[in-house]
Amino acid sequence: MVLVKGIDVSKHQGRNFDFVGAKKAGYEFVILRIGCGKTKDIYFEENYTAAILAGLKVAVYHYTYSTTEAQGIQDATRVLGWLNNRPVFAVTYDVEDGKQKSTTRKVANAEMYNAFANRVKSKGYQTMIYSGEYFFNNYFSKGLITDPLWIAKYSSKVPNVGKEVHIWQWTSDAIQDDFYKKKLDRNYLLKDVFGITTDTPVEVMEINPYPVPSRNLKRTYPIMMKGNDVKWLQWELAQRCFLPEKDIDGKFGNQTLAAVKAYQKPYGLKVDGIVGPATRYSLLND
Repeated sequence: MVLVKGIDVSKHQGRNFDFVGAKKAGYEFVILRIGCGKTKDIYFEENYTAAILAGLKVAVYHYTYSTTEAQGIQDATRVLGWLNNRPVFAVTYDVEDGKQKSTTRKVANAEMYNAFANRVKSKGYQTMIYSGEYFFNNYFSKGLITDPLWIAKYSSKVPNVGKEVHIWQWTSDAIQDDFYKKKLDRNYLLKDVFGITTDTPVEVMEINPYPVPSRNLKRTYPIMMKGNDVKWLQWELAQRCFLPEKDIDGKFGNQTLAAVKAYQKPYGLKVDGIVGPATRYSLLND
């Protein structure tokens, strides 16, 4: 049996990671860190683009310090915003922090994961949990977890957690004579429920090509507000049929103002035509 190989990469590998070299060395998938706590991984954007161009199948993981279901939902919303509808084969919640390490937290850890996963699944993504073999065996109510498992066990033996393991992180520090000469997490795919080993076309979500606004967008007089962030807004409105695609011109004119108000009303937002934090959040996560 030939095991499908994968790697996981974060900012700790630095810039310009050699994803093409990984593909040539026989690695089929990569799991990229998208964030840690409330912070987005500084190299996620360039890593995602480079991995896709290299022909690797891409998933993401988020390391969490959270301890409650509400915080799990906040983590999910944050990750969805960072993803911005980009396709990945799985969104992974990395639960292994000292804050979660208690036998009294077995149910709480499982319910926190499920809260995260349910929020992410509502946007059409596959979810997965990551943890170590010992941590998962001792600090989770495993019966409450039904999603695929990515389990770390640095050994020659497959993880034993009383459930099927889908991805096995078998080392974090082996230095191999291949495309990367330093310590790197390496993984084996044990069961493919993700479509990693097939070229069968899968439906992917269309990606907004414009930057998410960092300012409030609104109709200004006499000079209209302009920019690619206005195009982001117009693109989102067009996907929901509030604005014709031909009107994505980057100018916040009267037609865009009317479209924003038309969007705000059914979503229970203040109908003021201003795209501030609440309306922007809704467009990212409705």
